[in-house]
Amino acid sequence: MITQDQAAAIAFHVCGAPPGDPRRGWDLTEFDAGWLITERAKAARGDGGTRVIERDSGRVMSFPSSVPPSRILADYDRVRGSGSAQPGAAGA
Repeated sequence: MITQDQAAAIAFHVCGAPPGDPRRGWDLTEFDAGWLITERAKAARGDGGTRVIERDSGRVMSFPSSVPPSRILADYDRVRGSGSAQPGAAGA
């Protein structure tokens, strides 16, 4: 089970910057399956995909931009197959 502090450490690793970084900052949104990573710069531009840190394993899943964050939050079990595991990110 991954804690919120561990999820923040994983997000720091995969985003390559602290949450407050003006160019590469990010936010975590907790939901049943884990934490959704919202990268502020990408969200402002409207490009790129979304990443999730799974609560049970710490595995980071990347989703294409065709899978909206709202759908990930609402029905993660169904959309999980649309994502791909990010190599080397689990338990960072």
